[in-house]
Amino acid sequence: MLRLGTWGALAGSRRLAIQSPQQRTVAGIKDIGLPAGAAAGGGFVPGWYGAAFWRVVGTYPQLYAAGGVVGSDYLYSTRFLDQGVAGTRVVAAVVGYGSMYCRGVGADADPVVACVQFDDDCSVAAEYALYQSLGRWSNYSAKAASLFSL
Repeated sequence: MLRLGTWGALAGSRRLAIQSPQQRTVAGIKDIGLPAGAAAGGGFVPGWYGAAFWRVVGTYPQLYAAGGVVGSDYLYSTRFLDQGVAGTRVVAAVVGYGSMYCRGVGADADPVVACVQFDDDCSVAAEYALYQSLGRWSNYSAKAASLFSL
């Protein structure tokens, strides 16, 4: 079973490390989503994050992030969820949780980081997982800025 941000034991610090995608073939993925740098994608960098291919899909204004594998393009979906602030959408390694789709949420100029947590069946278990536990976007923005300039 592919696990992405599933419920797991907490480990020490609840910090995250923004991941860079692996660029490899998308053969077998039917919906490859918006290209990197597409304004409508809000700065999200598509690619393989571990075993899942993450990208922004849909049509404006109903865009959302989805992660999938060959044969199941939408294994992980954030459709109908709060997509967060444009320019803050990332896949991150979160200590004690593994890889999670995270974004800045709220109307503040420096949004709070929240992640989407999936259960063992790849269903959304928590839309605002770790809200306020990971701090604000400014804690991570320098790493994200280097990714968004790809």
